[in-house]
Parts: sequence; structure tokens; C-alpha cells
Amino acid sequence: MYREGTSGIGAYSRALEKFIIAEYGCITSVFTREQVTQMHTQTCRGALDVFAGTMQELHTHIRNNIVTDCFLGFEILDVVSKLSTSIGRGNDELKQPLADAMRPIRETAKYSLQRLFEDTKTRVGNLMALPADGSPVPITTDTVIRLQSMAHHLPTIENILASFDGESGWRPKQLVPASPAPSSTTSIPTLKDFDGTSPAISSPLFTAYALDTIDTLLSALDLKSRALLRTKSAQGVFLANNVSVVDRLIASSDLAPILADPARAKLDAWRRKGTALALDAWRDPLVHLRDVQYTNRGSLPGGSRASGAGNNANSNATVDSAAFVKALSSKDKDATKEKFRAFNASFDECVARHRGFHMEKEVRPILAREVQSMVEPLYARFWDRYHEIDKGKGRVKYDKGALSAVLAGLA
Repeated sequence: MYREGTSGIGAYSRALEKFIIAEYGCITSVFTREQVTQMHTQTCRGALDVFAGTMQELHTHIRNNIVTDCFLGFEILDVVSKLSTSIGRGNDELKQPLADAMRPIRETAKYSLQRLFEDTKTRVGNLMALPADGSPVPITTDTVIRLQSMAHHLPTIENILASFDGESGWRPKQLVPASPAPSSTTSIPTLKDFDGTSPAISSPLFTAYALDTIDTLLSALDLKSRALLRTKSAQGVFLANNVSVVDRLIASSDLAPILADPARAKLDAWRRKGTALALDAWRDPLVHLRDVQYTNRGSLPGGSRASGAGNNANSNATVDSAAFVKALSSKDKDATKEKFRAFNASFDECVARHRGFHMEKEVRPILAREVQSMVEPLYARFWDRYHEIDKGKGRVKYDKGALSAVLAGLA
């Protein structure tokens, strides 16, 4: 991708500006006031024609490399806007040649915003594989870097976006022509587009464009993960990681004051979706903790009251596990032993799978906290009731403290 400031257009523009201003000073000292504008325009015409020829060559290059070098077009429009403002203070007639030179570049820059939007979907669609460990993909970073680069040219970007057809989304009313030659159907920018008098004091259009780009990216990644990743947990971790990358890159760049607040709700929604998918595998061990034998009874074995007994771990502190186990039939005891065994195996598998995923630094503590709040209360309730069935034979692998330590270690 083109890096701002590496083309030399800034140096060229400053040199042209100094030349035009210097000539204006010389001419005003020789000619009458009525003659100054005409003589100054004639003197500078050759330099402006050469400048226009250079812009045409740059436009050809930008158009042929539009996805990577459209940012050069944005920079040129910025630079020439400042040049037009500076030289126009002395000779307003010099603005029109600059506007004419910029017209093809402006049209290509307009078209490039649609191309970048579509390129995001295309690049995700062309992915043939995704990281099995849920790592984020480079397209996520590339997409936000593009938006960061656009944020350096907000007045120009806002001006271009204002000419888009709102009914067709991010589609210009007139696409870039096949030839750089002017066309009667091509919208012609006015002098105001290049005189720097109407800078964007806010960025609602760019904000909308950026949020739509991010939403398109995450939607495409979500769809691609469902096609290429086998498990919901892998899909969820992958989605959560990419959301984290987007969020972090926005917060640490010039996008922060523009997008941080508007993007929060959108990113939070995607983060919740990724978290929900990532938690899917943890439902497997919880199946073995189901215990509804006494749900509809007023009392439990051994005379223990049911009030609140199954709702949280703390309220189970007085549960008499020996009484529960004693009240079970032989068949129920065997089933309970099997539940502990099955839970142990499923839980260990989930822990190993969870630890095998790559997780961004913001993702791991969030998922660990969600897993702990999901698993720990149910296991504590089950353990309080039935841990006496173990009799020291190792069927109950985890007491409440050991399980809590394992879950805490996932962060």
C-alpha cells in the first residue's frame, strides 16, 4: 500500500507554489495593476501545463494500481487543495487549471472507495483456509490500516463521499471512465473542491463508510469461518480474535476520536457473538451435571430443604452429601459415578482444546471469565450433593477448589 509522503508530490507542489508567488512579486513590481493578472497567468501557464502532464501520468498509475495506490490520489487532492488556496490569493485564474488537472484523479479516487469496499469482501471470499487455532487473519489488519490512512485525508474523503449515490450504498453516481480523457457525463469538480475553503469539521460520512467496512469484514469472516472451521468454538475464538484486532487498531490510531464511540456497539455485538460460539463446546461437560431428581419436591434426602439449594455454590455449603448418596438406589449411584467420570473426561478435553487456541490478549480473560461463570456454579452444586459417592476411589477428580483453580488458569 502506498505510504503517505513517499511520492515527492509535496515537494513538487511547494516548489511550484514558491515559483508562482515569486513570479507574482516580480510582475507586480514591473506591470500596472490592470496588467498583473494577465501577465502572471501567461508566465505560469507553462509550469502549470507541465504539472498537469505529471498529474495525468500519476493518474494512469493510480488507476492501474487502484487498490494499493488510491491513497496517493487522496494525498494529491489534499496537496493541490492547499496549493490552490495559496496561489489563488494572488491570482484566482490559476485555480481553474489546477481543478482541470485534478478532475480525473478525483473521479478515480471516488471510484476507489467503492473498490476498497468490494475488495474487502473479495479478499475474505478468496481465503482457502483459516488458522485452525483461531488466529486472526492479515486482511483484518490490512482493512483497518486502510481506514487509518483514509483518516489522514478527512476533508478530501468527506468531500468525495458526499458525491456518492445514497440509494446505491458506497457507489459513485458516475464510475471512473475507461479513459482518463474528460467526458461530458463525468461530474466536474468545482473550484471550491480544491480551494481548501470547506474542510470537513466533522466526519459523519467517513464514520458511516468505516463502520460499514468493518461490519462487512466481520460478516464475511464469520461466514468464511462457518465454512472452513469444523467447530463452533474455533469459529467463536476466530471471530473474537478478529474483533479484538479491529478494536485495538482503532483505539491506538487516528481513528480513535472518529470511530471509538460509534464502533463500540457494533464491535460489542460481534464480540458477544464470538464469545457465544466459543462457549458452545463447554456445554458438553455440563450435560453430565444435570440433576432433576428432586427439583419438584419440597425436601431432599436426609431432611435437607430444597430452598435455594441448587441455585449457587454458597447456598450448598450445608448440603449433606452423605445423605444424598445414601438415598440413591444402586442404579442411581452407578449413574452418578458415570456422570463424574464423563464430566472429568469432557472437561479435560475442553480445557485442552481451550488452551490450544491462539487468543488475543483481550480475548483470553473474557472467555475465561465466561467459562468460569458458566461451569463453576453447576459443578459446585453437583459436587456438594454427590462427592461422598467417591469414597476415596478417585472417581471425583476435582473438588470445588481444584476445579476453580483450573478455570482461573484459563485466563
